[in-house]
Amino acid sequence: MIKKLKWVVVGVVLLVVVAVVLVIVNLNSIVRSGVQSAATASLGLEAKLDSASVSLLGGSVSLSGFGVASPAGFAAQRFMEVGRLGLQVGYSELRSDPIRVGNISVDKPRLVLEQKDLKLNLAAVLESIPPTETPWATPPKLIVGVITVKGAEVVIRPGFPGLAQEIVVALPDLTVEDIGTAEDALNGVAIKQVVLAVATEMARQAATSDKVPPELQALLSGDLAGIKARLGGVIKEQVDKARDQAQRQLDQTTGQVKDAAGRATDDAQKAVKEGLGGLLKKP
Repeated sequence: MIKKLKWVVVGVVLLVVVAVVLVIVNLNSIVRSGVQSAATASLGLEAKLDSASVSLLGGSVSLSGFGVASPAGFAAQRFMEVGRLGLQVGYSELRSDPIRVGNISVDKPRLVLEQKDLKLNLAAVLESIPPTETPWATPPKLIVGVITVKGAEVVIRPGFPGLAQEIVVALPDLTVEDIGTAEDALNGVAIKQVVLAVATEMARQAATSDKVPPELQALLSGDLAGIKARLGGVIKEQVDKARDQAQRQLDQTTGQVKDAAGRATDDAQKAVKEGLGGLLKKP
């Protein structure tokens, strides 16, 4: 009897282990698919993610092999690739909106800068962003404390005025802080702002390298300043849209309250009249 009970316990434990493994495997697949779909919808460009690994106990998510395709007309297959992204975020936060991420570590990102018809590919990426977000396809918003970038390199391809050969610039470690916490960010920022914030900072750092000719430094600095301003405009447009929606909901709620109050007043007056009428009719 005891032996049978022991085997039953062992069988239950094995079933639990198998169930946990299945949950983790499915969760990893769900996160991978979700990140890939959200990035594609947010940027308006095809995003690929090789794998995702979620640590339920450690409160971390590891994303490997993330890349975003170049805008149409540019030669590089991908304008940005990342070897690994590590996120410190609780499982419950993955289901919240906005998603609050303590820090993101970005390892070995590679950014390709190209110019075609006097347009920088980063500007084309910004233009590829869908102008509106529908209620049934709204990418999740993020609030990120610190993004740490290590082992980054920026490739500047021929096509810029006076540039005959490709330049590869290795960047020192850099950080981007407080993404989505600014006053005008409202409830976080979309994945597109996170990706473009990191890409723009990488490009800005590369533009100051002594490997880059002074005339190209000036050109890149001017382009990047314009992109940063336009990116701010995109955020402001989303904030204004969210505020307008909130105001409409408030107006609608106020109207409903007024209607309910009016009906209650009418009902009360009717009840008073009926009550007084009944009293007057009594002998």
